[in-house]
Amino acid sequence: MRVQFMYLRLTADDRIVFGGESAPYFYGSAPSSGNYKPALEKLESSLLTTFPQLEGVRFTHGWGGTMGFTMDFMPSVGSLDGADNVFYAVGFNGEGVVMTQLAGMIVAQLVAGEESPLTRLPIVGRRMPWVGPEPLRYLGIKVTERILELAGSNPVR
Repeated sequence: MRVQFMYLRLTADDRIVFGGESAPYFYGSAPSSGNYKPALEKLESSLLTTFPQLEGVRFTHGWGGTMGFTMDFMPSVGSLDGADNVFYAVGFNGEGVVMTQLAGMIVAQLVAGEESPLTRLPIVGRRMPWVGPEPLRYLGIKVTERILELAGSNPVR
């Protein structure tokens, strides 16, 4: 039932870049400023829970911005309603750095009219599940967050 994740890596100058955890959903799908303090605090706490030896480390930068998730956690790349000049790549589900590169290659091939193993991937031209209108979408997300919280996964409030 846990949908949260964490990633980290060491930089060339021996600092740690890390990210992950859950992100809050704001009513109406409103994007956040990227500085949502509870999300940043939760991420720092999670890192220190995972690596208690880092207690006292100084955090120099933080970002807790909006991410695009689809209901089934699958991205979609294609042309808008079959148009030959309007393309999209959406729903990278927190994997934007890697997925944008793959999506860019796919879109470039679609624009060029080329067919390849990439343009035949199941994410190309797939219809994403509709999550419904507000306020039903908001209520559904809040119920799911509560279920996850009761199951031992603590979404950001």
